[in-house]
Amino acid sequence: LCVKETASNENPDASDNEFFSIDIDSGESRVVGTLYGARTSSGDILLSPDGNVYLTYQTVEKSATLYKLDLENGSITPVYESVSSLPFQFLSVLDDENLVLFEPDNVVLYNLLSEQTDTVARDDADEICSAYAYNGRIYCLMYTDGEYRIDVLKADGTLDETIPLDSEKLREASSANGNQYGILRMYVSYGTAWLKTLADTVVPISLSDGSQQGEALDGYRISHVLSQTDKSGAVLYRTHSSEVSLFSEVNGKLSRCDLPAEKDGKAVSIRYAFFGNNQREIVVMPDDSD
Repeated sequence: LCVKETASNENPDASDNEFFSIDIDSGESRVVGTLYGARTSSGDILLSPDGNVYLTYQTVEKSATLYKLDLENGSITPVYESVSSLPFQFLSVLDDENLVLFEPDNVVLYNLLSEQTDTVARDDADEICSAYAYNGRIYCLMYTDGEYRIDVLKADGTLDETIPLDSEKLREASSANGNQYGILRMYVSYGTAWLKTLADTVVPISLSDGSQQGEALDGYRISHVLSQTDKSGAVLYRTHSSEVSLFSEVNGKLSRCDLPAEKDGKAVSIRYAFFGNNQREIVVMPDDSD
């Protein structure tokens, strides 16, 4: 699934986003829907267990909103409008019936069957920096009085466990040129939480003891298989580089493998990289590709 952005004729500060699918085997493409007047997106395009695609966008007419894209009939329908004034939402899959939607100040459960939402965590005394669902639980990155921790919630929002983090190292990783920028979002895979900082750094954190695993990765992007609840391996890469990095936890330590991206014996400059659905392939979109 791809998106083509064109300038909106009616709103100079917005775009009309045409979504189209491409058959990887045949190369054939077809338009599956258009979202008009799009302004801001968290970049999440999630294929959910019900077969629909979910998108998060702020548009000319609505604040940050969760949209359902029906691939069969091409309809794009708003299903939840954020109560936050900030224009982003982050998506993840909790189980076969529920999505987790993080918006500033709230963690919201969206039921695919009833199409109803329920707030399972809310910013009160503590700041919720980000949230990510993995393997039936919800991981919330919390910040209080200068200290970070991860609260692990059950599906109903009750607290399962708390993981204290090495806050001093996280503050260092989220700083650049003497300024601390904080942490933007979190991903979880297997025994690791991946924290993406506003200083353009990805920090791997052990979920067993809250310590930093290995080096902080400067300038890296991270992509996940968002559509599968039981497989959430992380692919990390630098834009314009020619290799992707894979990580696995071995005996409590993070092991890294760098894979060169090549075509016809020549290095490929990477624009995007992500796992295929079978977890045995990595799809790479090169810089010079339209």
